[in-house]
Amino acid sequence: MSDHIKHECGIALIHLKHPISYYTKKYGSNLYGIDKMFLMMEKQKNRGQDGAGYASIKFDLTPGQKYLYRVRSYNSQAIHDVFKKINKKIFQFIDSNKSLNKNSKAFYSGVPFIGQVMLGHVRYGTYGKNSIDYVQPVMRQNNWMHRNLILAGNFNMSNNDELFESLVKLGQHPKEKSDTITIMEKIGHFLDSEVSQIYDKLKDGGYTKEEMPPLIENKLNIVKILKKSSKNWDGGYTIAGMLGHGDSFILSDPSGIRPASYLDIDESVSDVVLEVNTNADSICDGDDSTSENSTVVVEDIDHSGSSTLKLTEAELSLPNSFSVPEQKIMTITGDSGELTFGGTGIFESESQFVLN
Repeated sequence: MSDHIKHECGIALIHLKHPISYYTKKYGSNLYGIDKMFLMMEKQKNRGQDGAGYASIKFDLTPGQKYLYRVRSYNSQAIHDVFKKINKKIFQFIDSNKSLNKNSKAFYSGVPFIGQVMLGHVRYGTYGKNSIDYVQPVMRQNNWMHRNLILAGNFNMSNNDELFESLVKLGQHPKEKSDTITIMEKIGHFLDSEVSQIYDKLKDGGYTKEEMPPLIENKLNIVKILKKSSKNWDGGYTIAGMLGHGDSFILSDPSGIRPASYLDIDESVSDVVLEVNTNADSICDGDDSTSENSTVVVEDIDHSGSSTLKLTEAELSLPNSFSVPEQKIMTITGDSGELTFGGTGIFESESQFVLN
């Protein structure tokens, strides 16, 4: 059972699956990801008006090039203030580099704030003063990319004193007692531990220090790190995070006190259909041929198992409300077509609705 929805912090995480040049060519703008993040944060502005923040990570840059950006504000209209600062920096760069092709590697490497992973947060203050120090995302920085940790969340830990003392027993000296710092340092500790273990194995395998970073990044087990970090957490939380090399994650408390939702798509939800594979409890009406103008209407998707809808260039209509049962998956795959929803989607515990 989740808390009643009220004024609490809101978070948004976007992880683009294609290079920035893909979106620039398709949509005519290199601000595709930033525009989407603005919309997601703006739709959550009622969750908190005490501050807002944005962080982004670029991929595949060379040492010496800035790959991690963050901007925060605790002014009134904080979301607009954040994106005003972002846009100002971006257009200053564009004005100073007019000869650069916006699809080029040089443009992507130099333009600030545009990245392939983005994390946004709106703050409803429950701890500390209304100052920039308490505005998320928060960062735990390191000169090794894979040890940079950026977090934002909606949480309230009921055993924060216990968690704080566990850090002290590790020999740490946290700079304050807030649950934000406690959570970040707890994850950071197990991140460092995992990196050290992988480093030692690679060293024994004869790899040089210069060769190790990409190997460590590929071997990092984020799920293992988060499970160890959250083992003794008691409270309601939904936390999103990024590591400096580009891995991202979201975790929520087991009781679902602080709910979250996610959408996993190849690029964006746009027009799909064709061949429908469902279980016996689903009802499908319409033309199931493979012509370009095929229309398939799927009704009563309240079933006991998982379903897969395989789509190409045609139309798929889900006219009624539907539910995805506990631990089941409803998957829609395809390249193009039209997808229409006519009702409400209900997602039970640990269920998934995947658009690919």
